[in-house]
Amino acid sequence: MPAIGIDLGTTNCCVSVYRNDELEVVPNDQGNRTTPSYVAYTPNGTLVGEAAKAQQSLNPVNTIYDSKRLIGRFITEESVKRDCEIWPFRVVGDDLNRPLVKVVYKNRAKTWLPEQISAVLLRYLKVMTEAYLQSSVTEAIVTVPAYFHQNQRAATKLACELAGFDVLEILDEPTAAAIAYSLEEACGNTDENIVVVDFGGGTLDISVLEVKGRKFYVKGTTGDTHLGGQDIDQLLVRHLMEEIKTRHNVDLTSDDHIATILCLRAKCEECKRTLTNNLEAEVSIEDLFQGVDFRYTFTRALFEQLTAVIYDRLMQQVQKALDQTGLTSANVNRVLLVGGSTRIPKVQELLRNYFGSDRLCRTLNPDEAVAQGAAIYANRIDTEGEPIALQNVNPYSLGLKNKRSGLMDVIIKRGTQLPTKQLRTLLTTVDCQKYIKLIILEGEHALADRNKVLGEFSTEPLQPAPAGQVSVDLTFQLDEHNILTVLAVERGTSKERQHVVTNTNQCFSEEELKRIRKEAEDYEEDERSHRERLQVWTDLDRMCFELKKLALRNKQNKKLSEHDFKSMVEKCEEMATWLLEHQDESKEVFENKKQELEEMKQNVFTENSGGY
Repeated sequence: MPAIGIDLGTTNCCVSVYRNDELEVVPNDQGNRTTPSYVAYTPNGTLVGEAAKAQQSLNPVNTIYDSKRLIGRFITEESVKRDCEIWPFRVVGDDLNRPLVKVVYKNRAKTWLPEQISAVLLRYLKVMTEAYLQSSVTEAIVTVPAYFHQNQRAATKLACELAGFDVLEILDEPTAAAIAYSLEEACGNTDENIVVVDFGGGTLDISVLEVKGRKFYVKGTTGDTHLGGQDIDQLLVRHLMEEIKTRHNVDLTSDDHIATILCLRAKCEECKRTLTNNLEAEVSIEDLFQGVDFRYTFTRALFEQLTAVIYDRLMQQVQKALDQTGLTSANVNRVLLVGGSTRIPKVQELLRNYFGSDRLCRTLNPDEAVAQGAAIYANRIDTEGEPIALQNVNPYSLGLKNKRSGLMDVIIKRGTQLPTKQLRTLLTTVDCQKYIKLIILEGEHALADRNKVLGEFSTEPLQPAPAGQVSVDLTFQLDEHNILTVLAVERGTSKERQHVVTNTNQCFSEEELKRIRKEAEDYEEDERSHRERLQVWTDLDRMCFELKKLALRNKQNKKLSEHDFKSMVEKCEEMATWLLEHQDESKEVFENKKQELEEMKQNVFTENSGGY
């Protein structure tokens, strides 16, 4: 039972496994090597992947995508607010400002957390992988953007657990790609400085690594968890909306035009892909709205002009990553292109001009490299294979809130090599102060309230003394798995208190986590029952068709009388009609109907000398 690697992408997912000394990408039930990150809720159940995406235009408010842009975030964040204005589905906040997606599921109004939606997608990946491997799968390495903060990582891990996975480790996507590259190129003992540009559908990661054989040292990482191919699509959609307004004086921004916008977005995505290898791409839609046919041609030059702001932001992050490490472009040996958006010619041109054409590595499949690297790493953990050593950096600064100034006091700076330990001394600020309250923060804003709160705790009761006379020694210790331990010790005493910030979810209480897990179990049981019921219905429908064929063949071979032939065909057609009118019946009812057909088949052919 091998552990697998999962790339849980914003727009697409990929699963890989390393077994029998071979690296394999797991196909889904459509035979495709990547699966759209779509989940749709319908009156009959849930659709995932291609099936969910295909019916989006008919069911836009209940077809959820981009859950990676919600997971571990709050409804009050500006990026979430901007996305909510674009999404056709509805997102609301709970009492703690956590996002909830409102849908109608089996004709009932429901709200789902992003973690629960991602869990549905992950459960689908688990089932398809088990079908492919013909064995149970529980252990996985799951990748996330290097620039994900603690809450996002914790939320991703929770989603995996809800789907039935035991997460061996959360691995940064660029690091996973570098591992895949090292195997592909058989780097051996070669020392290289590698820049990974991971530009996918929803996120951008830039990581600088020093690779020494099977040892990977992350030197710096930057990124934007809200920059990807979908943002390019949106710029093209806005351009077409303006063009339509100019031509036809129609404003498509109202909710009445959701289906039209979805159609435009799908066409813009097609154009983006076409322009990768062609200089022109045409949008042609018959009856786009009110009987109006619409045609428009994007040239590659216009495409690059409309999306120039995206490339500027990308190159700023590249420069920022190198500045973190003190390297220049001349010090970089290889640039790995990962994620579908790195196929865009302008992206490759800018990187080629910056680093040199001989530095760009195109040997990896941009859509599969991250999952493959995760699978390689999972294999090294799961077996006694050649070990892979990883040394990471923390993507965000860690510190405390200064209550007097309202600023964040940074204790561990962003980009610090892990593991690390930093010490600080705190003094009381009032006479006879009973304790010091510590608010642990993560982020880069100078203002404390603009950063993420990772946890709060207080010291043990302090000795009564004048202000400034009691000292507390504070230790921030961050291990190689990004688990933060904060230790507060009153100097001159044995009083100490410890607080551990792990990659468990800080956004939910234990009671809430228990409820969420119970809901996941109930949901899976409900979906399992639905799948079993649907399978019996399908079997019965197929049986009607096959029995009619069998009856005709035996009649032609004179092994079935005309009377029995007509009787059997009438029964099958009657059953087929009943099935169409009673799709919501229980599994037991369908099984009883199936038994009726079996008995009829047995009786008819026994009377006709066992003709079948």
